[in-house]
Amino acid sequence: MKIQKKVFAASLAAAMALNAVCVSSFFGGVSAAGETKYEFEDGKITGTSMKEEDVEGASGGKVVHMKDAGESIKLTVNVEKAGMYDLNICYATDGGAKTQKLNVNGSPVGDIALSNHVDFSEANVARIKLNAGENELEIVSSWGWTQFDYLTLTEPNYPELSATSDLADKNATPETQSLMNYLASVYGEHIISGQQEIYKYGPHDFDYEFNYIKDTTGKLPAIRGFDFLNTNPLYGSEDGTVDRMISWVKDSKGIVTASWHITVPKKFSDYNIGDKVDWANGTYKPDETDFDTAKVLEEGTKEREYYMLCLKMLAEQIQKLQDAGVPMIFRPLHEAEGGGGEDGSWFWWGKSGSAVYKDLWKLTYKTLTEDYGLHNMIWEWNSYTFDTSTNWYPGDEYVDLVAYDKYNCTDWSTGSAVLVHNDSAIGGTFYSLVEQYGGKKMVAMAENDSIPTLENLQMEKAGWFKYVKAFVIGRPYVFGQEMIGLDQYGAVLGIAGRHNVPVIMDADIGHLPPSMPVISGAYADVSVEKGNITFKYSLV
Repeated sequence: MKIQKKVFAASLAAAMALNAVCVSSFFGGVSAAGETKYEFEDGKITGTSMKEEDVEGASGGKVVHMKDAGESIKLTVNVEKAGMYDLNICYATDGGAKTQKLNVNGSPVGDIALSNHVDFSEANVARIKLNAGENELEIVSSWGWTQFDYLTLTEPNYPELSATSDLADKNATPETQSLMNYLASVYGEHIISGQQEIYKYGPHDFDYEFNYIKDTTGKLPAIRGFDFLNTNPLYGSEDGTVDRMISWVKDSKGIVTASWHITVPKKFSDYNIGDKVDWANGTYKPDETDFDTAKVLEEGTKEREYYMLCLKMLAEQIQKLQDAGVPMIFRPLHEAEGGGGEDGSWFWWGKSGSAVYKDLWKLTYKTLTEDYGLHNMIWEWNSYTFDTSTNWYPGDEYVDLVAYDKYNCTDWSTGSAVLVHNDSAIGGTFYSLVEQYGGKKMVAMAENDSIPTLENLQMEKAGWFKYVKAFVIGRPYVFGQEMIGLDQYGAVLGIAGRHNVPVIMDADIGHLPPSMPVISGAYADVSVEKGNITFKYSLV
């Protein structure tokens, strides 16, 4: 056996996610002829108003009509091998697009966005990880009012991933372009880890999480997250954010990212520009203020004057970063669409709908770059995977990165928040975002609750072993011994064995003599004959 491969020494792989970056690519098509159909009327239906209905032309003559929130349908499906599968559903909606929740084997995997289907037709709605054998799929009503006919499962396609390193700001500083080039160079190949710091007056100091990570793992994350929330005219105060950002880049050799939870007065109609307001009387929630977001776009309004003052204060902070040669990934006006549609926003900046929001983003971009001459920002924009999400996109010329915030450890199916363990890598969400924006922008995970397991990152095509041709595993110091119920062979083959490539065990590159050296990351010809292994390197 002779293999040309890239040699990885010691552990199986090393990875680094842009707040955390990325994976691979597009959804496949709908199911091919001959695929197994699972009729929804054969599943377990829970709900008082949801029922089977006879529909002429339906696959099995019947459909399941979901109406009210909290209702659910469970189906058991079978697949021969564990892996990722595209979930295709034939359905019709009652009056426009809908969003429902999807659970796989008892764990929530996110929302499924169902486009407006006046007539029954099949669509690919999610990419999910399934175990070999039986799996339970459950659709839980969120928006309801959907008629489900059948579902099929197909194996997905993974085209090559590519995205531009061109920045929207053509006058970007050299440091900013260099950072963007680096992000593009690792995109789809590695994961860059990140950690958000706590806010001022939080339960502990700014470095608490970072010290914990360093003490636990021996390393610091590459990206540190900040928030300019104290840069506001109401109650803002100096909290050293910019100084810590500069130190993280200059002293720790890291990358910085920042959001901006800019608040407005709850009683804006009574507010005088420049007045100080206690933090309890400020808010970013749309239902707690009479602030009219649409009026920010109108010259001469109090809303416009207030927002431009906020931008002036923010620009003063960003200028300090630019003067210090510090680029940042900037994520303002985040999570604007919120729960989906035109009126689901959780923040005042999305209160007036997508059209106003896009103009607000453009005003922010142009004011900071053109009026204040700030060119040290990589502009990151938050998206969702709803049918309406692209309506909120400001445009390629104003966005550098598309981001998603992952919170899938909270189950709302009972009407209240229940925390559940969920270590999915939500790979399907990534693929959906790549498709939504044509693969032109890098896709990042900007916020997350749980951290996916390594197994799920690989299973969901996180790209760790994208070009692997074989594994060469050295003989460990604890050779022949079991730890936590696994020996060396079981531990390695449990991960490496899934890739259908040769796995060479007990090579003399481990902890035991003769410990032959290998060059990690180099290409080599590897030959194995009669128990002997040979590495041949060529200098080029």
